[in-house]
Amino acid sequence: MSILNHLDEVIEEFDTEFTTHEFILVLAKNNQREYIESLSEQNGEQPFKDLHSRIGNALSTHPSVETNKTIKSVNIFGISSQSPVWVRIN
Repeated sequence: MSILNHLDEVIEEFDTEFTTHEFILVLAKNNQREYIESLSEQNGEQPFKDLHSRIGNALSTHPSVETNKTIKSVNIFGISSQSPVWVRIN
């Protein structure tokens, strides 16, 4: 999935902390065509949820960030839910 190739450049845009929801907004804004293509590759009934889960999973194994807490955050649909807070470590 090509959208995941942009994780490093989006991580660099944040000073220190960011939520998964904030990350997805910047990733989608900066890479609109690839984001839409990645959405269209999802086969489930909830392509946004599926793609966003993949992005979150990619962050969880990324060597430049770590998380130790979650907060309530608003997703792209305006729905409040728990979201990890990521901290840049490199």
